[in-house]
Amino acid sequence: MLYAENSLQTADVQLHYVEGENTGPPMIWLHGVAGRWQRWRRHMAVFQPNFQQFAIDARGHGESSRTPGRYTWVDHANDLTSFLEQKIDRPAVLIGHSQGAMQALYAAANHPSKVAALVLEDPPLFNAKQVDPDTSAFQFLLGMIESGIPEHEVANVFGAERWVTDELSHEYAQALSRLDPDTLRQIINQEATKNYSVKDYLVNINCPVLVLCATKAGAVLTESNQKFLGKILPDASLIKVRDSGHLIHAEQPEEYIRYLRDFAKENFRGRS
Repeated sequence: MLYAENSLQTADVQLHYVEGENTGPPMIWLHGVAGRWQRWRRHMAVFQPNFQQFAIDARGHGESSRTPGRYTWVDHANDLTSFLEQKIDRPAVLIGHSQGAMQALYAAANHPSKVAALVLEDPPLFNAKQVDPDTSAFQFLLGMIESGIPEHEVANVFGAERWVTDELSHEYAQALSRLDPDTLRQIINQEATKNYSVKDYLVNINCPVLVLCATKAGAVLTESNQKFLGKILPDASLIKVRDSGHLIHAEQPEEYIRYLRDFAKENFRGRS
């Protein structure tokens, strides 16, 4: 499946994105830290017949421009809302992984007319007052960037996981080579969540929501977070995906797609 590559200028960043043919309502894919739009190729192809596909490289990632010192969740979320305002002319389905999920949540809360539904994959539901204490994964990624390890050796590191194919390991390595390391530094320094208020956004969500929860080590949406989410969004669908860590879409792609398809059928009159 071929997608047209484009760029969009916001107030302070040039966002790189791809889009498919206009076959239906917009569906926008948002990667997590150290990702890029290519992470979604397989998933986008499944939904292209019934939804127009978009995928964005977040600032500091892929082919989007770098903004050192400005990689907070609110910065990323404002990029998404600029994209929705400039590019999307009808409500969109937002699908976000990790940091991408937090972008989607912010957009749905603050621009509800632009969002038809949310899919949140293992979202880190904490904020400046409840930070994630475990930054080891980001320190590890930063260490690889700063060490200057060749890309093929980085691919070998990622390929150590049994579920990572050769194609995936090279994709992860290429994405890391195109990452501004300052994005990782802001997370490690716990600056990324500045001015982001999870509860304030959750209480303003009024569209259908699907939350995909990881079940193995590495999951960031804790059991207490799930209960918290269930109380604020009692109508949201929370699904625990078997044998999955933080990268549900990569570890269990067939189940991931199935859950998204079921969600689309239930909420979009049988599409997809």
